[in-house]
Amino acid sequence: MLTPRRRSAEVGTARDRVADTLWPIKKRLFDRPVVPCHDFHPAVRHRLIGSMAMPAVPDADATIATAWQTADPVGSLPPSKGAKFYLIQHY
Repeated sequence: MLTPRRRSAEVGTARDRVADTLWPIKKRLFDRPVVPCHDFHPAVRHRLIGSMAMPAVPDADATIATAWQTADPVGSLPPSKGAKFYLIQHY
């Protein structure tokens, strides 16, 4: 599952790129789950990415858009990025 740090699907500023690089490190240091409101099977691998730009998105079995800002970019990805899903949630 891909989880963008920023709410934008655009490639950001140099500051954003630095934050994108440090975000996974911060997550590991503080041992926070990627998606704290859900439990996932241990075999599910999450990959943190900073943008939905093509080079940042790895080949996968499935890609899940989890916010409206990521729905169009995920839908536009080629088949090599996996089956496309859009997870709609509500409180």
